[in-house]
Amino acid sequence: MGIGLAITDHNEVAGVLKAWNNIYDVLIIPGMEFTCAEGFHVLTYFYNVGDLEEFYVNHIKKNKSEHPYMVTKLSFNNLVDSIGKYNCVLSAAHPVSPTRMGLFTNIKRGYIEEKATSKINAFEVISGSHSRNMNYNAIKWAWQLNKPVTGGSDAHTLIDIGKTVTYSSGSTIDSFLD
Repeated sequence: MGIGLAITDHNEVAGVLKAWNNIYDVLIIPGMEFTCAEGFHVLTYFYNVGDLEEFYVNHIKKNKSEHPYMVTKLSFNNLVDSIGKYNCVLSAAHPVSPTRMGLFTNIKRGYIEEKATSKINAFEVISGSHSRNMNYNAIKWAWQLNKPVTGGSDAHTLIDIGKTVTYSSGSTIDSFLD
C-alpha cells in the first residue's frame, strides 16, 4: 500500500528491532517514545536503526524506572545532551496533554523552562488518543512556534494502530524525516 510505520514504544526498542527486517518490505522509521524524568513524552525518530539501538543501550536502558514504560531517570535536558551526537528528530508527543505527559503542562507548572521548545524539532499535533480540542491547541502552538508537525495514533492497543497518520511523499527514512 506504500505505507510506512514508525514504531515508538515507551522507553523500549524491541518492537522496532523485531520489525526492522520485515519480509513485506515495509518502510520502518526507527523510533522510541521517551518519558523524561519530568513526566512528559518526547518522540525520537532516528535516521538509522543502529543509532537508535546504541542510544537505547547507552542512555535509556540503565535509566528506566521500576515500571519500564513510565518515567525514566533522565531529565529532558539530559536527553537532549545525550541524543545530540545522533542524527534524529525530536517531536513533542501530545504536547498540550493536560497531564504531566504534555510539554505545555510542564512549562506552565514550571517543571521545565519555556526555552525547551527550541530543542524540539516538531510537535505531534494530531494524537489519536487525545481530543479534537487538545489537538487543535497543539496545532495553534506549533504554528506560533513555527514548528513542523506530526501525527500519530498513540496506540496502546492493537485496535488503535493506524487511526492517525502523518503524510509525506518520502519513500525512505531520510526523505521522510527530512
